[in-house]
This record gives sequence, structure tokens and C-alpha cells, in this order.
Amino acid sequence: MKYFLSMNLLFIMVSCALRPDLDVVQKLERVSLDQKEYRGPDFFIKPDVQSMLQGRSPASIPNKKNTYSNLSNRQVYFLTLYNQYQLMKKVSGLNSHNKSCPAFHDLLLKNQDAVRTNEVSVLSKDYKVVHTDPTQVVYYPAMALPYSNSSDLYTALNQNDWENVEDYLKHALVNYTQNISTEVAQLCDKGVSKGYYLYENVVTYFKNDRSFHKTKKGIQAMLKIPVFANLVLLDHLKSEVAHQELGQNLLGRGELLWFNSYREAVNFGRKQNFVQR
Repeated sequence: MKYFLSMNLLFIMVSCALRPDLDVVQKLERVSLDQKEYRGPDFFIKPDVQSMLQGRSPASIPNKKNTYSNLSNRQVYFLTLYNQYQLMKKVSGLNSHNKSCPAFHDLLLKNQDAVRTNEVSVLSKDYKVVHTDPTQVVYYPAMALPYSNSSDLYTALNQNDWENVEDYLKHALVNYTQNISTEVAQLCDKGVSKGYYLYENVVTYFKNDRSFHKTKKGIQAMLKIPVFANLVLLDHLKSEVAHQELGQNLLGRGELLWFNSYREAVNFGRKQNFVQR
């Protein structure tokens, strides 16, 4: 009997040693999306996330807020999301044909170059560093992708002892791309969406609010807006920058170009992990 108990205790101790410390992840914060089902990425962020902006200036990225000056906020939001949807389809391998888009039919015809995408490739699927050091999950935005309607990719991988990572990532990418398609379809049908209203609120009410820009509150709010969440995800997932002119135009309209510093900080943290391996 003592032998049986000892073996069980040993098994528990070994299992705990092999699993990442979930308590560490729980000390990180989330963006806290307001959603009944897990459909958008609820990113992991540092408690002092605003510190990631210090000393960073995206001087190499020009202000593109006037490139599409003849278009409305709603039109540029749609073009940006539509372009991101095309990119995510290629990254995920989702074979889905574009349907009619009555609300933006003429806009798409006149801006085909803006939404055209080149071939993209998914970057390394090696997430061992996140497995061994869960605090690094803040530098791997794809870990927050919705694996199901109730769970993110990181949680799903943990529950599967980090086996079949590539298959799990593929499933999450397809799942999220289908979620993006829902917003695209809503915009095509009605001309507006919840995501668009979130963006419009930031541009309208927070453009000149100094307490919003370059702050934790501001970063969290930005990561709740689908087009900006997609910028961070696509930075991680592919080898091409998501049509910079469109993304920078949206940021420029709200004096939000500082968000590029957050993107660069996330990318830098991930690259550092790659170099140190």
C-alpha cells in the first residue's frame, strides 16, 4: 500500500514538473475583451505593458494618414480589414471564395491594389520558449488566438501537453479567419460592424486625450479593435507586413502611430528569444 501511494505521489510530482507553471501565466494580464464566446484574441500583456513603449520611436514608418484622405474612416477600416482577411486566408490555408459586397462594391473595384496580397509564409511554429517560460507568451500573440468558442490556443496546448503544436495552430488560424469573415460579411451587408464602431470611438473621443495615448489603457483599447489586433497577429505570423499604407492610415487618423512602438517591442522580444536559443 505504501509502495502504491509512493508511486502515485511520484507520478504527480513528475507531472507537475513537466507542466509549465500556470500560476506564472495567471499573474499576467489580459486585454479583457467583452465577448460572450471566445472569438477574438484576448492578448496576454505585462502588468506594466506601457513600459514597452519607452525609448522606442517608429521613425522608420512614415505617417500615412493622408494617403487615402479622400476616403472616410469607415471605408479605410473596411479596406484594411478586407486586406487582412485575404492575408489570414493565405496564412491559415483556408479556401474560401469572396462573396458579393454590396456596401463596398465600388470601393473594392477602385482600390484593388490596396487589398491585393502577395504570397505569405507562416514563421517558425517552435514555441518551446513559451512552454518552458510562460511569461514569454506576451511576445507570441498567436497564443491568444481562439482555439474554440471557450478557449485560447495557449490553454488548449497546455491541456494537450504541448503535443501536435502545428495542428493546433492550424486549427486556431482557420477558426479565427472564419471569425474575421463574419465581420467582413457584416460590413459588406450593413456597411458597419462592432469593430468599426470601436475604431470610430477612439478616433472621435480619444484623439486628443493625452491620458489615452502611450498608456496601458490605450494599449488595451487598441488591442480590442480587430484591425489593430490583426496587425499584431500578422506581424507574428507572416513574412510580409500587412499593407502598411492602410494600417498606417488608420493609425494616423487617430494620432495613434505610437502603437507601432508596441508592435516593435513585441517583435523585438520574440526575436531576442530566437537569438538566445
